[in-house]
Amino acid sequence: MAHTKKTRTGFDDAFKFIETRDDHEILKAMYEGALKIYETEKIYLINRIQKKRAVSITIINGELSDITSSARRGAGIHAFDAQGASAFISSNTYPEINFNAVCDALKNLIKASSAFDIKRNTDIFSLEPQLNIINGDYRHPFENYELNDIIERVKAANKKSCEIDKTRLSVTTNCSIVIDEFIIMRSDGTFSSFGIPRTALSSSITAKDGGKTASVGARLGSSDLSVIYDETTHGEFLSQSEFYGREAVKLCSAPSIESGKYRVVIDYALAKGLAHEAFGHAAEADLHKGSILWKNEKFIKGEKVASENIDITDGPIFNDYAWQPAGANGNLRAQTAIVKKGVVEKSLCDIFSAREAGVANENSERIEGFDCPAIPRMTNIRLQHSNPIKTDKKFYELSPSGVNKILSDNGLIAEECDTLLLLGYKGGQVSPAAGDFVFNCSMIYKMNYKNEPRLYKPAIFAGKTLSALKAIISAIGPVKSDALGMCGKNGQGVPSSGGSNYYLVIDKDDDITIG
Repeated sequence: MAHTKKTRTGFDDAFKFIETRDDHEILKAMYEGALKIYETEKIYLINRIQKKRAVSITIINGELSDITSSARRGAGIHAFDAQGASAFISSNTYPEINFNAVCDALKNLIKASSAFDIKRNTDIFSLEPQLNIINGDYRHPFENYELNDIIERVKAANKKSCEIDKTRLSVTTNCSIVIDEFIIMRSDGTFSSFGIPRTALSSSITAKDGGKTASVGARLGSSDLSVIYDETTHGEFLSQSEFYGREAVKLCSAPSIESGKYRVVIDYALAKGLAHEAFGHAAEADLHKGSILWKNEKFIKGEKVASENIDITDGPIFNDYAWQPAGANGNLRAQTAIVKKGVVEKSLCDIFSAREAGVANENSERIEGFDCPAIPRMTNIRLQHSNPIKTDKKFYELSPSGVNKILSDNGLIAEECDTLLLLGYKGGQVSPAAGDFVFNCSMIYKMNYKNEPRLYKPAIFAGKTLSALKAIISAIGPVKSDALGMCGKNGQGVPSSGGSNYYLVIDKDDDITIG
């Protein structure tokens, strides 16, 4: 992949790239038009073009159940006058667009809106021009594989899970493949081309035994088809499915845990939920006000929210399910240190939200599609302990009894209360304003000094975000950041990922409850 900073006169590489495209005529017209309208009329444009294709494959108990496909493409054009008044128009007829007519309509819209007391923003003019032509060098790109072979691989994964217990398990496996391409052009000469392809492989596993049922799930993703064809990545999905399939049968007869206050050990998927839902959204600049990260009418930069061992970082990771190298305004995204050594450092923001939040622009904006406004969003968020207990095992090689032994050997089984291990993230609810969270897990184990953990049915993991962060006292293993999901905000859904060390140890706290 390559990127370079550019000047107003350094457009040659962008034009060379445009000439390689089938839609080069409209791309050239939009790029040159954006430059010209700013030079002649001081109207600044952000042109966003998207081409998206998707296919979804569903296998139920070894048999192909459904294949669906979809495609969409279009262009969204955001315009600003010199005073910061703006207007937005999108079209789903790309590449059949009358660009000059759209520009005329945008100018009329800006003129009409300027008669009212509208919110203006001139910070867009301070963005640094960039040339970002990014081509991911993937080991397993989509174009190298046939759909029938992909189907057979997904079917084989499904059958392997079914064979764990043919009489008591029902398994639905879905493979979702999306090829999403963006081109962003601005009036300052910025030209960015990048793809955010993604594949998600998931299995919903239901066990029935003795008239009782239990449901669990396995899920893993990548940008390319690594989750299907890479031996290590696909093997991890199979290991995850096997573990949850075996435990699902046991869950049918497992007892319920007594509600109360416990020392809690959460896996990296639950930690991703805590980092993303309970903390990350509050760190997005357009949601600061009224959140736990807003005090005395400003973002709480410099305030301590956890021990000095805790960092929270968001940013793109190559070949990750939520990989997005550039923001929706065309500038490269960085790794944003939201919390560093326990202290709030930065905000996830874009050029439109930074000034009001009183923070520096991080180019953190994303869009679901060409017809959406850009808003600050996470990509891959990691909650990391700087001094974890080391292990040479991979995550799914570390059994609950193995975790129990590590805790016992390191004096982390509490004397004054029971210690619980929570596995699997199954969603929940969060109030950024109050800092309250309620998460669902897949299963619970009660730890003991015999290293013989007992399985319990899942229960609610609830508490206050800042209390949970401050109560993190230890961690196990390296950072694992492939817990994936789809994040919804303001009607837009974008892929998200994240995680933490294999496990985080959260001490008993009055603000944290299981039950």
